[in-house]
Amino acid sequence: LRAGLCKLGCLHGICTDCLRESITGQIRQGISPVKCHDENCDCAIPIGLIRVLLPVPLYIFYVKFSYMQMKKRNNEEVRSCPLCLQAGVVTSKSYRSLCCSACATCFCEECEKMPHWPLTCNEFDDWSEKFEPQYEMEKCRLDGKLKEYLVTRRCHFGELIEAPDNIGVQKCSTCLLTYDWATGRSIVDCRCYVGKDEQGMPVWKRPEAEFVSQRKPLTMVNRQFAPICASARRKRFEEVKVTNMIAKCTHQSQPSGQILNARRVVDLRNTSLYLVEYGTAWLFEHRMSPPDNWKQIRNQVTKLEQKLDIVVARLSSKTDSELSVQQCSQAISSLEALVAAIISLLQLSA
Repeated sequence: LRAGLCKLGCLHGICTDCLRESITGQIRQGISPVKCHDENCDCAIPIGLIRVLLPVPLYIFYVKFSYMQMKKRNNEEVRSCPLCLQAGVVTSKSYRSLCCSACATCFCEECEKMPHWPLTCNEFDDWSEKFEPQYEMEKCRLDGKLKEYLVTRRCHFGELIEAPDNIGVQKCSTCLLTYDWATGRSIVDCRCYVGKDEQGMPVWKRPEAEFVSQRKPLTMVNRQFAPICASARRKRFEEVKVTNMIAKCTHQSQPSGQILNARRVVDLRNTSLYLVEYGTAWLFEHRMSPPDNWKQIRNQVTKLEQKLDIVVARLSSKTDSELSVQQCSQAISSLEALVAAIISLLQLSA
C-alpha cells in the first residue's frame, strides 16, 4: 500500500479508493472472504489490508460475518447474541433457549426474546400483550396499594395524575407537591395564592389535588392466574432475597455446608419461580382447550411455591442438629423432584 496504490498478493494493482469500493460492495453482497477485484482472480484480500481500508464498524461487521460463514461451511450452527451482537457457535440448547457465553444473556432461539418455555413464541406474544400492561397494577395489589380503583386527580398546577386508591401519598412531577391521595390535600403545610376576594384582598389556600374520576384497572388476565405470575416474577428478581439465601447456605455449619451448595439452592429457587410464572402462563394460554394433563400440571405448579417456602424455612432454622440438616436436605430433594416432574409434564404437552 503506497501513495494511493495497492498491490495485492496476486500482483494485481489497484488504487486504494477503488479497492475500498470493491471490498464494500462484496460485503454488501454477502461475499466472504472478499477477493481481488479482477473477476478472473480468486486471490483473497488479506484481513490486515481490509482493517486498514474499512471504517471500524464495517470491519467489525465483516469479521463477525466471516466467522459465521466459516462455521456454517463446517456445518456448525452459528448465532448472534441479540444484546451484545457477539457471534458464537451453538454448543448446546435446552428448552428452546440459548445463552450467550460473552454477556450471559439468555434468549429464545426462535424469536430472540427472553426465554419463555413452555410457551411457544406466538403464545408468549399473546401472553405479554395481555399481562405486561397489568403487571404494575398486580404489584400494587400485592403491596396493598390498590384495593379497587385507579383514582385520577388534578394537581394544583392543573396536571392530571392517576394512582392506585390505597397508595397513601402521591408526588406530582409537575408541581413537585406530595398529596394525601385519600383527601387530595398537600401533606406540606403551605399556602398558595388563588386570587382575590370580594374586597380585593389576596386569598391564600393550602394546595389540593382535585378529584376528577376513578376507574377499575384493565384486567385481561383473570385473578386465577395474574397474582401468581406477578408474585413469582417479583420474587425471582429480588436480589436481596437471593443474597440472603446464599448467605444462609454459606454460613451453615460444617455438616450441613457439605450437603447444601449455595449455587445449587439459588438455581433451584430461580427455576422453581420461573416455572411458577411461565407454567401458570401456559395454563392460562391453554385454559380454553386444555390437554388431558392440564389439571395435573396446575396442581403440581400450585405445590411449587409451597415447597420452596419450606426450603427457605429450613434454611432459616438456627438449629444445626443432624435432624435439622437432614430435614433441609429432604426439602431440597423434594423440591428438585417436583421441578423435574413439572418439566416432564410440560414437555409432553408443550
